Amino acid sequence: MTFETNWLQWPFERSSRQFRIYVVEPKAYAPDKHGEVFDAVLRDFFDTASGQVVAGDVSPVIREPVEADLIVFPEAFLAAEDLVQAMKGFATLRLQCCVHVGLRPGLEKPNHLFSRLEIESLLKELKRISGIHTDDLIGFEAWFEKQKPGSNFNLGCMFLVEPKGSVRVCLHPKGVRASIEYSALTDTHMTEANLLSLVTLVPPNSRYMSVTIQPLICADALSLPTDSMIPNPIKAFADSSAANFPRLPADHVDIVSLSLCTPVGEVTHGTGKRRRWKSEFESAFLDAGKRDECFRHHFASFVMANFDEIGTQKGGLSGACMPVPFSASSYPEGVSMWSYGKHGSGSVDGWKCVAGFGVEGADSDAVSKDSKNRPNLICLDDESEPAPHVARALGFTLSRLVRDNPVGGKFPGVTKLDVRAVRDETMNTAEQG
Repeated sequence: MTFETNWLQWPFERSSRQFRIYVVEPKAYAPDKHGEVFDAVLRDFFDTASGQVVAGDVSPVIREPVEADLIVFPEAFLAAEDLVQAMKGFATLRLQCCVHVGLRPGLEKPNHLFSRLEIESLLKELKRISGIHTDDLIGFEAWFEKQKPGSNFNLGCMFLVEPKGSVRVCLHPKGVRASIEYSALTDTHMTEANLLSLVTLVPPNSRYMSVTIQPLICADALSLPTDSMIPNPIKAFADSSAANFPRLPADHVDIVSLSLCTPVGEVTHGTGKRRRWKSEFESAFLDAGKRDECFRHHFASFVMANFDEIGTQKGGLSGACMPVPFSASSYPEGVSMWSYGKHGSGSVDGWKCVAGFGVEGADSDAVSKDSKNRPNLICLDDESEPAPHVARALGFTLSRLVRDNPVGGKFPGVTKLDVRAVRDETMNTAEQG
C-alpha cells in the first residue's frame, strides 16, 4: 500500500517575507470545555478593537487584534459542530488567517475517533457553509470512499478565508497510530490512514514565495511501526507515494503544522524538574534536517500545539523547531529555548536548554556562538505560571522561510515573541454559579 495524495493550492495575500504564527496551549485536556476555550482564544485574538471588554490577561501594548498567518490548536480538540460554526464565523468576519485544529466527532462522545457515518455527516455540514470551495474536498472524498466499513479515523482540519471571501478547507486523517489508539474495542481502535495532504499558500504577488504547509497529527511525525509498513507522512515523499503528486511549485515543505495531544518527559533541573520532549520527537526534528528520506523537509520548520495537562500527566512544550541556529538574544518570560549540538569542549551532540527559566543568559553559552549547532527550539515554559487561565498562546514571526535565507547568511531566527495568557470570564462565572 502507498499513500494517496491531496494537494491544495489557496490564494494568500503576502506583503512581506515574514510569516506570523500562533500556537495555542489549552490548560487542560477537557473535551466538554474545548469549544469555550476556542471561543475565548478567538475573542482574545480578534475582538480587542471592538471597544468591548474582552477576556484575556495580556499586556495593554498588544490590545490590538493579533496579526496571524497561521494559528495551531492541539489534537482531538474541536467538536465537528463547533468547527462548522467557527468556519462560518471566520467567513462572516473575513478573518484571513489559516487555522489548523484537531477534531473530535461531537460534544457528547468521549471518543475522539470518527466513524464513517460521522465523517459523512461532517462532509455534508461543511458543504452547506456559504462560500465553501467544495473542490477542496474532492481528494479527501475520493480517498474516503475506498475505506472499509468499521473504520475509525482521527481527523484534523486546516481552513482559510480567501481575500475574496471563499472558504477553503483541508480535512486530513492521521496515518500513524499512537500507543493510546490501540484498543480492544472497535470504536476506540484507530484505523491508519494513507492520505498525504499538503496546502500551498500562493501569493498573487510573485515577488514573494509560496508557503507549503503539511498539516499532521501528533504521531504522524514519528517513526513508529505501522500495520501497512508504509513510512510516516514525512518520509513518504521518498517512496512511490510522491509520484502521485502533481508538480509542486516549491518541491519543498516549508512548515509542518503539528496538532498534539501527548505527555512529555521530565528531566532534573536544579532542585526541580523541567519538561522535555520524548526521544521520538527529538529524533523526528533531527531526521527532518539530515535524513535522505526526509529530503523535502530539510528546510522545514515544525510548529506544534499541545495541551498543558493531559489528565494527571504533563504535556506542553508548544512552540517551534527550526533547522537553523538562532542568534543570541533575550527571550521573554515564559519562553524557553533549546539547541542541539556540542555544548562544550569534548562534549557530544545533544539537546540543552540555553535560555529561559533558571538559565543564566544564553550569550554565555557556546551554543549561541557555534553556527554548527542545529536545530533550535523555542517553547512555552512550564515554570512561568500566569494568573488562572484557560489557555496560553505563543506568537512568533518567521522573518523569512529557511529556504528564503541567503546561502551563508545569518538566519534572523524568530522575532516578535508574544506570550498571551487567555482567561474566559464567562467560563469562570458559570463555574462559580
